[in-house]
Amino acid sequence: CYNRPIGVHNMKSLGLRVTPKLVYFSVIEADNNGTFSILTNDKVVVPLALTVPERLRFIRNTFLSIVLEYSIERAGIKNAENTAQTINYDRLYMEGVLQELIADCTIEKFFASNMAKLSGLFTIDRKIVKQMCAGEVCFAKIDEWGSFGQETRECVLCAVAASEL
Repeated sequence: CYNRPIGVHNMKSLGLRVTPKLVYFSVIEADNNGTFSILTNDKVVVPLALTVPERLRFIRNTFLSIVLEYSIERAGIKNAENTAQTINYDRLYMEGVLQELIADCTIEKFFASNMAKLSGLFTIDRKIVKQMCAGEVCFAKIDEWGSFGQETRECVLCAVAASEL
């Protein structure tokens, strides 16, 4: 397992991963011992019956409620990789709306990154971060790590990285 204590105390952070139909998120809280607890891992279903502007408004309103409910102070978004062979504009639109929301609310610090930047935030090799996302390498001795889906693992990593900003 890869385990690294975090250096921030009593802070709630949000990690986000967008797909065209779902927005995955994790909320963590750093404690006074420099470790963290996962408060929730969940996903929001994007209502495809809505028009694109209505979907974007839905995403913004839903995540504003989550930010306020959990008193989120920091956030991280796992962006689409630059090497993606097809561009999904719905995902890019939703990522943009989430970044705008984060910039416009109570969140003090945030980042949006691809895999390379995420590994840089942890100052570990990109290959290890990819293995953690794939569930091949455990992160922070989380017993359930292997049972989480890849998107959830990415969210947890983003939330932890955000707490270290």
